[in-house]
Amino acid sequence: ATLHKLRWKKKKTYCKFCNESVTNFERHLQRNHAECKEVIEFLSFPKRSQERKTIITLLRNSGHFDEFLRGNVLPVYRGNISKSLEYYPCSHCKGVFAKTYLSRHTRKCVIKGITDGLGRKKHLAKSQTLIACSLQRNSNIQKLRVVEEVFNIMKVDEISLVAKTDVLIAQFGENYLKKHKRQQMATVCSNKIRELARFLIQFREITNNSSCSLMDTLNPVFFDTVIECAKKLGGYDPVTKMYRAPSLSTHIGTSLKQSSEILIRLLLKEDASVKCNDKEKKIKEIKRFKDLINSQWTTEIASLAIKNLNEKKWEKPTILPLTRDILKFKEFLITVANRSVATLRENSNNVKAFKELVEASLALTVLYNRRRIGDVQYATLQNYTSNFSTINQEECISALSESEKVLTKHYKRIVTGGKGSRAVVILFPIQIREYIDLIIDTRNKTNYVPDKNPYLFCCPDSLKWVRADTAIRKFALKAKLEQPQHISSNKLRKQIATVMQILNMNKEETEQLPQDVYQTAKISKLLIMMDKGTGKKYKGKSLDEIQIDPDTELAELGNSDSEDEAVPTTKDVLLEENLLSNTSPRKENNIAIESTSKKSGGRGRWSAEQKSVVTQYFKGHIKSKKAPKKEECEKLKKLHGLLKDKDWVQIKTLVYNSYR
Repeated sequence: ATLHKLRWKKKKTYCKFCNESVTNFERHLQRNHAECKEVIEFLSFPKRSQERKTIITLLRNSGHFDEFLRGNVLPVYRGNISKSLEYYPCSHCKGVFAKTYLSRHTRKCVIKGITDGLGRKKHLAKSQTLIACSLQRNSNIQKLRVVEEVFNIMKVDEISLVAKTDVLIAQFGENYLKKHKRQQMATVCSNKIRELARFLIQFREITNNSSCSLMDTLNPVFFDTVIECAKKLGGYDPVTKMYRAPSLSTHIGTSLKQSSEILIRLLLKEDASVKCNDKEKKIKEIKRFKDLINSQWTTEIASLAIKNLNEKKWEKPTILPLTRDILKFKEFLITVANRSVATLRENSNNVKAFKELVEASLALTVLYNRRRIGDVQYATLQNYTSNFSTINQEECISALSESEKVLTKHYKRIVTGGKGSRAVVILFPIQIREYIDLIIDTRNKTNYVPDKNPYLFCCPDSLKWVRADTAIRKFALKAKLEQPQHISSNKLRKQIATVMQILNMNKEETEQLPQDVYQTAKISKLLIMMDKGTGKKYKGKSLDEIQIDPDTELAELGNSDSEDEAVPTTKDVLLEENLLSNTSPRKENNIAIESTSKKSGGRGRWSAEQKSVVTQYFKGHIKSKKAPKKEECEKLKKLHGLLKDKDWVQIKTLVYNSYR
């Protein structure tokens, strides 16, 4: 009992008002700080009430947090204080806890709300942000978007602490966020400011000055030191003249140039976050430093770094995924999706099955479309439910074969924003649409996906999306493929690029088709071939020369006036041929790709003379941004023999692409 009493006496509290160490904190507040607002508030509550205890706890934690910033650790639980343990303050109540205990504390924190956002909680990141903002004592930094959107998701280490405590790095991150609106750019911003923080740490080590900031490095006097830091970060070997990470060194130059521009702007605006005695002198120094980067960075770093990058590209062979691996992977994904569908139909509240279905559907969509993972995983529910269709499509439809017309009806086409906010087209076959329809239906019936989550491939209990790269990697390992490491969206895109070369196509033919119906029909042919793994059979052929069989049968069924004959039979045929369910290479599929006799009007490249004739003839249409009609295109063909190998749709497309 005596020992317990002695230990209890040693546990003192630091008062935030007078910075004194006291044993009876509540009595000290009543006697010495009765006029303070917080003290008046807790005195208004009866003794031993929960409200009174909460206010006293917050005042105690606030004093201990101030001591923590001075280097004196006073954790809430002091029974076994160890120097080997790391301590962090709670971002809500400012109580200091061991790193391993902080996440448990936040679940029962006295002032934490009922919910603290959805998804994974970044307790340590928020704690470090609180420390960084408190050390700055600058309200301007705390009000920046970068604090909430980027700082609170960063990995907790020395690099992130340096980034958060440097004013210019924080402003750099804020400036980057202003140029982008997508939520996922926060991760890119985090990587950018971590690069600058690593550079600053390296600069401090070389100059042996632990207190210098990024603003101090932007001085022409230190240019050689800056070059040395950039080379060390990139792992430069002076003997072999090779960089381990050449892109990092080149990024540093760009980031420093942007930081210089930001600092000049802050100095001209006399921003309170930047302290400088002689602003005019500093601005001149920054401009000279920026001139040195513009004139010397290529010579010192960028030239060799880019050569290293190019050498690594051609020295490393491009290995495409095996066709049998892709087919096996697709079969596995369908098995996983079907299993999840069966589970969800029995119990729609099964979160694990829901997430597995979302991941499998996402992987199948990426696999089928051969798109960047970002083009698919960021697709929104609104993108999927919106119906993008051109009003006047008769002319384009008439240019399609009958089998292509059938394809346009049985592939859902959506347009979503891709890299650089460019329009990206994604096609959904029947079975993937069935999976997605079940996902949407389950979302509506249950509540484990928040209504505010806008993404089609949504993550349960979160406002974020499911990551396609993680899903593909996970399923590729589980599928027991021969080379699972080669199943990635990047290599799938390279594979389809190779097939496009085999098929005598160019990029414009797949990306610049103006009409959505026309695009759906043509691209679906290419995707079917990739889906079946039969691209090499059509070497040297264009999309017009490749037909879907049985062509005549599908056309007759699709054009029949008889309801009894046309509607059920066409649907049955297309459902049975489901491109995703019948994937065995040994089985005959109901839809097979066969080459037909060569048509007139092949898709050759436009010569400069042909382009000149068309653009000159339709210069009025181009100026008024109006596509020519079929009769006008046919009339031009009759006037000029140069265009005998071009059909009217190609001429119309060239005119359309000239002004869009």
